[in-house]
Amino acid sequence: MPRENAVHTLRAAASAVGVIALLVIGNYMSFWFSATSPFAPRALRCNPDSNEPGLRTYTSLDEQTLPPEEVAWLAGRNEVVADVWRDYLSRAGLKGFDIDAFLNKKKLPTVALAFSGGGDRALLVGGGVIRAMDDRIPESVERGTGGILQLSSYISGLSGGSFLIGSLYTTDFQTIDYIHDHVWKLTVDTFTPTGGDYVADFGVYDEFLRDVAHKARAGYPTTLTDYWARLVSIHTTPDRNHGVNVTMSGLGSYNNFKSFKAPFPVVVWNERLPGQKDLNDYSNIWESSIYESGSWSPTIQGFIKTKHLGTWMENGKPVDNKCTVGLDHFGYVVGISSSVFNQALQDLDKSTNNKLLSPVIQFLTHKQVDAALVPNPFYKMDSVDNLTSTVKAVSLVDGGEDGQNVPVWPFLQPARNVDVLFATDSTVSYYEGGWPNGSSLISSAKYSAFSGVGFPPIPATPEEFLEQGLVSRTVFFGCERAPAGRQPYPLLVYVPNRYYSYPSNASTFRRVYSPEESRPFLMNGFDILSAAGAQDPVPADGQQGWSACLACALVSRAERDLRRLTPQCRSCMQDYCWSPTKIAGLDDDDDAIGSDADADADAADGAEAALAAARQLHPRVARIIEERRRNSPPRTGTPPPHAPLPADGDSAWSTSASAVAAFAAAASVAGVLLLVLFAGRRRAHAAAAAVAKPAASEGEAAPLLADA
Repeated sequence: MPRENAVHTLRAAASAVGVIALLVIGNYMSFWFSATSPFAPRALRCNPDSNEPGLRTYTSLDEQTLPPEEVAWLAGRNEVVADVWRDYLSRAGLKGFDIDAFLNKKKLPTVALAFSGGGDRALLVGGGVIRAMDDRIPESVERGTGGILQLSSYISGLSGGSFLIGSLYTTDFQTIDYIHDHVWKLTVDTFTPTGGDYVADFGVYDEFLRDVAHKARAGYPTTLTDYWARLVSIHTTPDRNHGVNVTMSGLGSYNNFKSFKAPFPVVVWNERLPGQKDLNDYSNIWESSIYESGSWSPTIQGFIKTKHLGTWMENGKPVDNKCTVGLDHFGYVVGISSSVFNQALQDLDKSTNNKLLSPVIQFLTHKQVDAALVPNPFYKMDSVDNLTSTVKAVSLVDGGEDGQNVPVWPFLQPARNVDVLFATDSTVSYYEGGWPNGSSLISSAKYSAFSGVGFPPIPATPEEFLEQGLVSRTVFFGCERAPAGRQPYPLLVYVPNRYYSYPSNASTFRRVYSPEESRPFLMNGFDILSAAGAQDPVPADGQQGWSACLACALVSRAERDLRRLTPQCRSCMQDYCWSPTKIAGLDDDDDAIGSDADADADAADGAEAALAAARQLHPRVARIIEERRRNSPPRTGTPPPHAPLPADGDSAWSTSASAVAAFAAAASVAGVLLLVLFAGRRRAHAAAAAVAKPAASEGEAAPLLADA
């Protein structure tokens, strides 16, 4: 019997090999006779009259500026949101508040929304929070929270949160209810895009293989992220062609964005430096918006027009005066933000320590197949740190791998001048039972302090977040403005995922949800922001009391002094604002990151200790920060450093060891297969290119990734 089973197994394996061989052969043949895929970027002659490709850099926080397109869009948005503010405040339950006087102020508060990573869990929980903010949802209006979405100027997402942001904009800002029912394919596994029809799946994968092959033939690096990007598009866009024609820059032409009726979207990535396997606390953070892509991080401080992302550059100039268009494919932008293959492979290598598997993983990492490779806009630029500027293509990965799983960084920048920032945290912490523990905010606070950017005071450790109940309710951080001499920071409304109406703490790796499961997830996200009963303390005035307190947080930044708020708002701020001086048993606030106590004494010690820690992880960042501090006025209240925190969220792979191993193994096997398919095509394309045209100039086609 065992021998008979073995025969059947061998026959099945032989059949599978035969099918794969037929696929490869058929795919090669169809590739040569098919039209160029829209997924493939194109290199066109740059137009000097339109400032192409639009590269810009700055050297200090004081020099930060926004692109002219974003400035103009914000001006139009501010005109639209004034009426939204009036409608929202009139139904929020405020008492004794003069709405007309508020609207007559020179500047209304700028509001931003940030949604964390966490796979489909983050997609659903974040979607519920957006639903609670949407004045097109009758339940949201009834609870007094509808309208926050419409008055917000910015919105960001990373990883699973980027799926949410992407699906909002590819549908021209439809409601979450519509997107849930008509766009998200939650009942279908991401890796079986047609829902189990393997013949149809075969056809879809064949199409995607050709898409990526066309990109390679055009002279651009391709990796696992390209295939992942095509899969992501199926599940986040209503486009019949799997979103192949949708670009990030092209979303600017959609009606609701163009008419200033939707916030300004930002997707966040991380950069993996040359030779780096695991990211650290000081990794460069990149972002992509409709107008620009680049980094505010102190080692880069530069941007290029998103439309021309992928242009081969050298010392600030496009190579051969050719500007790339089409690399900012929507699925690729979102796919980069959720590209965790590098972490999967490294976790697999560490957990198995297999002598046969480890060299394969190291080979894939060395060839950078496990990350996205994007032509570097800052190649050979003296103003950019040389770990970034010496590579022709930068390696970009999931936006939460640095521990900052809630993408607040884009909205801490002085140029954007955000007043109120909602941070929805759907991170899971393996050590705390699958719920947020505040570590994402702590990582952001450390990074901000090190970079010289303002961040509101928060507790210093996850243990303090847990002990003080700050992950079991909505909390306001930074209710008081930053004191004179320090970088300003927004009031941060922290919305941690928690169990109110449904246990919404599923694994990040879960890829299928039935309607009976996804709707309760969505409603729990709705409740954790909008329901009075989900807060602590529950307001005495019930639902109207909570909606009023949220409104108080939003309007408070229009006042220079909290004492000028109404009695109702002052009471709300006392109940929901976190301050180190409110914690029982503390005589000072030395334990608060970003706090002001003993600022003069702590600043020097904290700065030196932070630099000492950074020198171990990223010496060049430390050098740049030291130079910045020498050339800038001293800032008080620099937070003390803290021991490295346990990784959490997507970057921690916080599920059982078996789930990690299974996912990582699948990723590595898929990587090897795709690498084989791609390598065969690449050789064929290279041979064809050599016959068809003379050798390309340096950096034009299939360039090296780093200098020799």
